[in-house]
Amino acid sequence: MKWIDYIKTNKVIKTPFLEKDIVELDLSIEIINNAIVYPSTIDLKKREIPSNIFKPNNEKSKNAHHLRGPNNNFFKESKPKAKPDELKKIRGSVLYLGFIIPHYGHFLTESLSRLWALDYINNDCLFLFNTYNKSQETINKTWASDLLRPFGVDNNNVLFPEEGLEIENLILPNQSLILHNSSNNNALAYTWGRILKSNLDSNFKSNKYVYFSRSKIKKKKRVLTNEIDLERKLIEIGFEVYYPEELTLNEQVNISNRADVIIGPSGSALHNAAFMKPKSHVISLTSKNFFLLNEALVCKSTDTNYHVFFGDEHDDINWSIDLEKLTDYLIENNLTPNKQETLVIY
Repeated sequence: MKWIDYIKTNKVIKTPFLEKDIVELDLSIEIINNAIVYPSTIDLKKREIPSNIFKPNNEKSKNAHHLRGPNNNFFKESKPKAKPDELKKIRGSVLYLGFIIPHYGHFLTESLSRLWALDYINNDCLFLFNTYNKSQETINKTWASDLLRPFGVDNNNVLFPEEGLEIENLILPNQSLILHNSSNNNALAYTWGRILKSNLDSNFKSNKYVYFSRSKIKKKKRVLTNEIDLERKLIEIGFEVYYPEELTLNEQVNISNRADVIIGPSGSALHNAAFMKPKSHVISLTSKNFFLLNEALVCKSTDTNYHVFFGDEHDDINWSIDLEKLTDYLIENNLTPNKQETLVIY
């Protein structure tokens, strides 16, 4: 099956990944005894990551490199840095979790992508995150700590290689999701399912037809210029509007799991498809220059129907949606409520 056969759109946009086959990632776990870990920070300008995890014979780990991009080469491996003069010795087992990324959508898809290994190993271990950008601040953010809590991961048992480490038993699972590329559905079902189970509230009340808005985001980029008009139109036909930045993780999980249809501008909020029921629908509103595979990877992994509705670009920042055409698309695809529900704007 190719991506073009899975993704539903209001217009066909030519992009190379649509013609590619949907690939299921293979899972593997590499174990290194007496592993050497050097400090490592991503150079975003050069898109480079220094190799920093080695076997005692100085051979690089095959699972440690962070993969991203259609060809897995978004980040290049740079030359190893010099071995620190002293290594802090860590006894016992440590599970490597990759890079902790200070962005909700990337954290949910990338920073959690190695936790599937806990389904196969003893959970009595420490955890190792490589640094990305303000990593130690990120792990203390409420949404990040809430996502990690179901796995028993917190600041008390996480290591950051700010200094050289020698780890007695380092467990290195590979990624279960590679952005712009591929994923492993079973691994993601375990990871996201554990978060869902930890947060699910059978008494939670919300609309089954949801719009996740970006209109209150202070940092203005990719501005949907007629989003307020869009909100009014969707409320009129039976949708409820939510502002994700005002919601707790628990609320986002429950709203997403209860929803039959979620609409929103392309971005982090739509990655909450990770918690949706099978056969539900996500409609991503976007422009032709911001059409990525990432949301589709999440939706495909949870057996959610993924739609892309393209708007019109006005310049590099501003774009808009044809409200009449969107309404017609929703009606034609049976994606509107059968009856009006009581509506509350959060």
